[in-house]
Amino acid sequence: MNTNTRVLRGRTQGNTYHRLIVDDGIFTHGYRIMEFHVWAPDAAGGTDPEGYLAIKELPSTAVGFDAMAADDGRQVAWASQITVAGSRTNTFSIIDPTVVVTQDLFFRNISGHVANYLVVIEPVTLTEPQGILTLIQERQQDDI
Repeated sequence: MNTNTRVLRGRTQGNTYHRLIVDDGIFTHGYRIMEFHVWAPDAAGGTDPEGYLAIKELPSTAVGFDAMAADDGRQVAWASQITVAGSRTNTFSIIDPTVVVTQDLFFRNISGHVANYLVVIEPVTLTEPQGILTLIQERQQDDI
C-alpha cells in the first residue's frame, strides 16, 4: 500500500449524499480510486445497502439519481451488499480504472437503509495539460 494512500469512510442514512472532500486546490494533484465498499451496519435481512461514487453531485431530479447508471459519466464506482440468510455473502464493487479525481467525490446511498462506506484513494501527480483535461472531464464539459 502506498504510504500516501487515504481512506475515506463513514456512515450515511438511506437515500442521501455524502460529500468526500479530496480537493486541495491544486489541479495537478489527483486521486485514483483503488477500492470502494458499502455494507450494512448489521447482518439483518432487508437492509442491504447499495450506492455509487460520483465526481459531481447530482440533483435529486437528475436522471440516474437513484440508479446505478454506467452510462452516466458522473458516476465512477458502484458497490452493493446483499444479505442472504443473515450472512453477508454477496457483495460487489466496480470501479472505473481510468478516472482520476481532482475535486470532490460524492457517495450516494441509493438504498433506503443506513450504509457504511469505505473508499481507498491513492495520489496521482498530473501534468498541467492532464490536470486541465481532468477538470474538463469532471465538469462533463459544462459551462462554468
